[in-house]
Amino acid sequence: FDTTTHEIDPYLCFINSFDGTSGLKFACTPYRPACTNQVRAIFGRKHSARPVVSLRHTSHVLKRAETVRELLGLSAAYYKYLDEQIERLCEVTMTPQRISEVLEVVAPLNNITSNTPSHVIERRQEKRAMVTINLLNSSTIENRLRDTAWGMYNSLTEIEQWSRDTLPTKSQSEQMLGNHVGIVPMTNVSDRVYRVMERWL
Repeated sequence: FDTTTHEIDPYLCFINSFDGTSGLKFACTPYRPACTNQVRAIFGRKHSARPVVSLRHTSHVLKRAETVRELLGLSAAYYKYLDEQIERLCEVTMTPQRISEVLEVVAPLNNITSNTPSHVIERRQEKRAMVTINLLNSSTIENRLRDTAWGMYNSLTEIEQWSRDTLPTKSQSEQMLGNHVGIVPMTNVSDRVYRVMERWL
């Protein structure tokens, strides 16, 4: 599948267990080549769900040509939808009101009370600043996209994925992989931000 935005690489992931206790699993795994961000927030839409197919582990499993053809058809439809959504995000200008909506999801300040610890407030303010500064300075976001919803989304996902204080543990890595190849994605800030942006499309 050749995308029109060239913002993603459309991969199809294949997973097989060593002992045959789980089925063969195929899943669409789109990546943004500029910084290898995994494009996850648009997974699992009701009208164009990310294709995840699991086949029973039998001796004839790979001969199920009809299932493979169906999977390829679903994958092409999914990537067409994803490419269209990205193109629409590229056309949405980030106004001050929209930036405020996104930052409130990233690090809410509206719910701060007199009992909120000062270090919590500072941490949220720092995270807001990180997103906006990265949007202005990131080498993986083209200048033409810096004031768009797609640029803002990628500024956030870069920080989420590449600015960790510590590396994920083995358990956390396995959980992320499991959510990645499952039908329902792991909920995180970028997923919630996309739900806000989706209303602007």
